[in-house]
Amino acid sequence: MTLRQIDLWQSRVPLSLILTSGRYHFLRMKTSLILLMATSALLGGCTALSPTTSQVYPDTRRPDNLASIRKLYADNATALNAGDISTLARLYEEDAIQFPPNSPALTGWEAIRSELESELAGIKVAATIDVAEVMVADDWTFARGTYRMVTTLQGGGEQTVATGNWLDILKRQSDNSWKIARSTWTIEE
Repeated sequence: MTLRQIDLWQSRVPLSLILTSGRYHFLRMKTSLILLMATSALLGGCTALSPTTSQVYPDTRRPDNLASIRKLYADNATALNAGDISTLARLYEEDAIQFPPNSPALTGWEAIRSELESELAGIKVAATIDVAEVMVADDWTFARGTYRMVTTLQGGGEQTVATGNWLDILKRQSDNSWKIARSTWTIEE
């Protein structure tokens, strides 16, 4: 069942029946629970994966999706390493939202750009981004993986190493490329 089918299925319950039944809250909760379970099954399957398990669900209609998504993350690491904010901008939707650890959400590319400029000022970055899982559902996909980022002050000095996991939601563009629409990550070190 696709997300669109779930939306259509939900809309088949007449609103008048729900509002007059006296069990409005129960039905609303039951419908929400069913939607949550169906979405979880659709996105996560029935297996539990560890953060290091690699599992890819290729889109058989467009086998080039996986290659273009992996390229997006290779380009992301290259741009981070070069401190190239303009290349990073092309990887995100204009209305993208980032959810950094222990910080308020950054809404829109301008907020993300401003934070990146501030974070990358005066440091050199050596980042690797590994893609562990990709699942494509029509014009949306989620991708997750791990990263390692080593930062050094531009003038030299001690290195700082950060590793963690990341999870992104990507949106297909009109040219069939992908851009990051939502992004979050953890910091383990």
